Amino acid sequence: MNDLIEEQKSHFVCKLENHDLKQQLAIYKEKKNNRENNMFKALKTIKKIKQLQKELHTFSLAFLAMQDIGLMPETEKGKAKAQTMHDVSHMIKDILDGKSVDEATKRLEITVEAKRN
Repeated sequence: MNDLIEEQKSHFVCKLENHDLKQQLAIYKEKKNNRENNMFKALKTIKKIKQLQKELHTFSLAFLAMQDIGLMPETEKGKAKAQTMHDVSHMIKDILDGKSVDEATKRLEITVEAKRN
């Protein structure tokens, strides 16, 4: 009788261990799927940012070129907006290429020199 009870206990413990392992595997698979989904979303976002960078760059150059050849009125405000858009497109490209924010924003640095008499 004791042997039967011991065998049932052992069988019950095995079932519990099996159930625990199945739960751990399910949790692991869910975490793995979440990581894969997050990676996929991140790649899609990067692709969209690349597209935005290209469009900003193309539009700003086209606008500046049209101003230069007289197809668009050449105003300081319009030129400044297009140049800013162009600079931002290069900063985004630099970031996508792995540069730090400090490196990417260097193009915005303005130096002012005083003239000596």
